[in-house]
Amino acid sequence: MVKPRFTTKIFLSYIIIVLLISISFAVFSTITLKKYYIKNIEERLSINTTLVGELLHKKTPSLDRDIKKLGRKIGERITIIDKTGRVLADSEKDPYFMENHALRPEVRMALKEGVGKSIRFSRTLGVDMFYLAIPSGDGRVVRLSVPLTEIKTAIHGLRCMFLSVIFISCIFLLLVAFIISRTIGRPISSIAETAEDIARGDLKKRVNVSSEDEIGRLAISFNKMAEELGSRIDAITREKNLLETVLHGIADGVFVTDKNGKMILTNPGFERIFPRTVGRYYYEVIRNDEINFLIEKALNSGIQESKEVSLYLPDEKIFQIYAAPIRDKKEITGACTVMLDITNLKKLERMRIDFVANVSHELRTPLTAIQGAIETLKRGALKKQSATEFVDIIERQTTRLGSLINDLLDLSGIESKERKMEFEEIDARDMVQRVYANFKRTAKKKSQEFCLDLPEEPVILGADPEKIEQAIANLVDNAIKFTPDRGEVILSLNTSKERVRIEVKDTGPGIAPDDIPRIFERFYRVDKARSRKLGGTGLGLSIVKHIVEAHNGKVGVESQPGKGSKFIITLSRR
Repeated sequence: MVKPRFTTKIFLSYIIIVLLISISFAVFSTITLKKYYIKNIEERLSINTTLVGELLHKKTPSLDRDIKKLGRKIGERITIIDKTGRVLADSEKDPYFMENHALRPEVRMALKEGVGKSIRFSRTLGVDMFYLAIPSGDGRVVRLSVPLTEIKTAIHGLRCMFLSVIFISCIFLLLVAFIISRTIGRPISSIAETAEDIARGDLKKRVNVSSEDEIGRLAISFNKMAEELGSRIDAITREKNLLETVLHGIADGVFVTDKNGKMILTNPGFERIFPRTVGRYYYEVIRNDEINFLIEKALNSGIQESKEVSLYLPDEKIFQIYAAPIRDKKEITGACTVMLDITNLKKLERMRIDFVANVSHELRTPLTAIQGAIETLKRGALKKQSATEFVDIIERQTTRLGSLINDLLDLSGIESKERKMEFEEIDARDMVQRVYANFKRTAKKKSQEFCLDLPEEPVILGADPEKIEQAIANLVDNAIKFTPDRGEVILSLNTSKERVRIEVKDTGPGIAPDDIPRIFERFYRVDKARSRKLGGTGLGLSIVKHIVEAHNGKVGVESQPGKGSKFIITLSRR
């Protein structure tokens, strides 16, 4: 439904006022005029009634004829009634056929009060009449009456004149009202339209000030208000953008709930864990009693707390949960919760603990062997022929210690980036060929079939040849160690337009699926006893991973228990 404009309301108000005044004036004038005419008629009838009464005092043989003659002369109806109500004479009708008038109100009033008058419908003549009755003094009543047609005609003429004047006046007044309403309504409509534009987002819209009256001052105040509103909205927008930037920049999950527990704000970090959550209650989204308890305490008691919580999403994730109340003055209006993902920190901490334990163990084993050999030699075995055996033990364990220390230094240098990669363009075939040549004899000792698969065309690659060769050598060394005698090891090089793929495939025992995610961790061994027996330090695959990642490449493994393993290095050619 379209609502009327302010200008229309003003104009309609003027119309109503003009109509009310005009109608009131017409009604008042009609009533006044009617009273005026009736008063004149009453005075005229009163005079004529007195004259007729004087006529009755004269004895005339034909009263009815004289009354009819007099009635025609004065233009009024004359009726003579005795005290019993019988009509003695009438100027309009034959008194013989007229009914008794004793109960007529004007007759009764005249006999009682001396003058009687009434306005009523005459059943005899069939029109509205004005009656005036006066006693004549001899027991008779003289009644004169005139029809009200004269009054109605006069009033009708006056009413037509009034209506004409009112109509012309209304047109004039309505024209004036329209001009006034437009004059008042135009600036107000301009203010309303500007307000609507501002509500739609056009904060630069302003009202044109064209007067210095109240409306002009209103327009000036409105423009100042719009400027202040624009400044505050700009400030709020900047703060909102800053808040959104900060929230989007936080990798961890952050969400805000209102005082009822409904989520009203989340960041992408939280949406990655729990998508589509805004508008829902926190306990519907997070099905964890420990987290919900922290939020509940923040909302109900205003207590800020943190707790370490594990969630399965579906893999286990460890979060440090911080829940704090949001206050408006002293009232708690909501809660802000931060879910800090510390899974990697916990993993690193566990790796650090394992690393220290593994290093300690790896160092203690050869040192124990060396210490035992030295003690044996000190007891007298130095002069015996068996001294050579203990010296060999010391030599082997010293070599093992040297390998462990060298691997640790290499791994530390790669991780800390202290040892920068020296990239150069090389033919990957030459590098793979050198690794094959270095391990060919070792594979032959175990009667293994060691195969090499190279493309015919040169494979130009930007890499540090020494480090990539070390990574390939570690994979081949592991393959030969863990592949049983008369097994098969295949070293291959494949290439595409964008990438180089180096594969080392063996027919060894394979790797269980549970061990694959941790296979590249430092000191992690699938079969610890066998690894130590074969002389491994547990750092080879970790070194491979860090070298490849330093080249922006990837290393992976495909394996099934009992069917062997395939390690794959993928490098970019650029």
